[in-house]
Amino acid sequence: LLTSKNAGTASVSGWEFSYQQQFVFLPGLLKGLGAMVNYTQIETEGDFGLGTGVSRKSNEVPSFIPKVANAMLTWNHRGFRARVLYNYHSNYITTFSATNAGANIYRFSRSTVDFGISQQINKTLSFTFDIGNIFKSPQEYYTNNTNLYQSYVQNFITITTGISGRF
Repeated sequence: LLTSKNAGTASVSGWEFSYQQQFVFLPGLLKGLGAMVNYTQIETEGDFGLGTGVSRKSNEVPSFIPKVANAMLTWNHRGFRARVLYNYHSNYITTFSATNAGANIYRFSRSTVDFGISQQINKTLSFTFDIGNIFKSPQEYYTNNTNLYQSYVQNFITITTGISGRF
């Protein structure tokens, strides 16, 4: 993927592995099972339009997440769908200071698990129910040393329901 923005010059490189499978060969109700996994690892380097002529690397670019993984298990049967989704991201920097390394703020790696179901009621109407962050995974931040906590944000479980119609 190549793109340009009015933001200096930088390069991003990396790779992604992705696999998806529907298990239609399984017997009975199990043939509705499906699975998906992906893993992405990237790195970057460049001046990012800062006007300083100084190049930054992945661990110096705020909100640049170098490693992400997802896994999902699904089940579909007669208009009913269920899914469990696992998401992971590695540590990354959120605030960067070129002059004071002690002011750098990083976010710890984090994993979350979500669950959702939906039911197709008829051709035009469906119902959904989702639970996000089942295990209440917090967001934790540190400054330049993993032993120096900067902040802790307790995330709660979110529940979302909905009715969708096509007319």
